[in-house]
Amino acid sequence: MIQKHLFQWMKTNPALQALFGDRFYHEWAPQNVSTWPLVTFRLLSGIEVAEDMEDEDGSEIDSFRYEFQVAARKSIDADIAAIIFDREMRKFRGTMGAVKVQRVEFANRSDLGEIIGDKQVRKVALDYSIFFTAN
Repeated sequence: MIQKHLFQWMKTNPALQALFGDRFYHEWAPQNVSTWPLVTFRLLSGIEVAEDMEDEDGSEIDSFRYEFQVAARKSIDADIAAIIFDREMRKFRGTMGAVKVQRVEFANRSDLGEIIGDKQVRKVALDYSIFFTAN
C-alpha cells in the first residue's frame, strides 16, 4: 500500500519538513503535543486497479483517497500551513518510495476546530485522491 511511502515522502519533502519537522502522525496526534503545526492523515477509501485506467506502459493504476488534517494553535497558522501542504501535494508527480504517483487530485477542504484538554486547536482537513502504480 502507498501509506508507508506517503508517510516517508511527507517526512522528507523539504518544504513540509521545514514547516512541520517530524510532526506527521497516522490518524491521531499524541495528546501531549506542544509544538505546532502538525499533520495527521488517514485513508478514506481505496480502489486497487481502477477500471479503465492504465499508465502509458500499460501498468494498472490504483487510486486511494486520503484525508490530511493540518493543525495549529491559531487559525492563521493553520491556514498558512494548509496552503503550503496543499501546494506540495498538488504539484507532486513521480516516485514516492516503491510507487509511481501519476497525479494527485484535490477533493475537499473543511475548516475544523477542536478542544484538546484546555487548548483550542484549529484544523484544516484536506482530501486528495492519489493515483499511482507499483514500481
